[in-house]
Amino acid sequence: SEINRRQTSVTGEYVLGCHPSVALYTLNHFLPRLMNDFPELEIKLVHDLSRKITEGVISYQNDFGIVVNPVKHPDLIIKELCKDEVTFWRATKSSNVSSSEVEGSVVIYDPNLTQAQKLIQDLQKQKIKFSREIHSTSLEVIRNLTAEGAGVGILPTRVALHHDKTSLKKLSPDAPVFKDKICLIYRADSQKTKSRQIITQYIQEGIRD
Repeated sequence: SEINRRQTSVTGEYVLGCHPSVALYTLNHFLPRLMNDFPELEIKLVHDLSRKITEGVISYQNDFGIVVNPVKHPDLIIKELCKDEVTFWRATKSSNVSSSEVEGSVVIYDPNLTQAQKLIQDLQKQKIKFSREIHSTSLEVIRNLTAEGAGVGILPTRVALHHDKTSLKKLSPDAPVFKDKICLIYRADSQKTKSRQIITQYIQEGIRD
């Protein structure tokens, strides 16, 4: 009877993983409604880099993941939710260390992000190099420092413009850009329950370009 109830009712605990910055611009689009509509449903949130979240889904630690640029895997179902792009940003009021002239400027980025590494390499291929670097694992800290003129930040557009669309602007029209896909992932062999169907539906309906 418990198995039948789980198959037909929206109930139980499910683990949803995503990067903390991705959480800020995705979870609010579906999680409040999901929790209000289904009082017997419990969601546990786990935050880490997208590749770690993906590993967690593959290894059965996470039920779902909202991740950036997931690598294809035979055990995964991948559904694209929306797009984004990562590029160089500076404060609207420029300073000496956040100038559109890269030489002499400071770059602020998370060295763990593949997108940031690739963008730095793209500039170096053009023989353009920042004079100093600030590393942070928090995109929100990078955004705040960039807005205050501490340097040029490498940020996803959705993070750069999340709270305030006026304090930051792109470094230049010619700056390198890394295209992102934000996707919902889960295991292909996941048990087909009503709860999983509803969670998948709410995420896909809530997060759109």
